[in-house]
Amino acid sequence: MQNKLRFISIVYVILLSVGLFAHVEIIPFLLSTAKRGSWITILLTIVILLESLYWNID
Repeated sequence: MQNKLRFISIVYVILLSVGLFAHVEIIPFLLSTAKRGSWITILLTIVILLESLYWNID
C-alpha cells in the first residue's frame, strides 16, 4: 500500500483550515466589535432556525 496524498485529502485539509480560521480569528473579532448587540443576533438566528426546522418537518 502506498501512502500518497490524494486530491480529496488536500481539499478536506483546506476546508477544515478555513473553518478553524473563521472560529479562531474572524468570529471573536466580530463579537468584540458588535459588543452586546451580537447576542441578540445569535438569539434571533436560533429562533429563525428552529422555526424553519419546525415548518420543514413532514
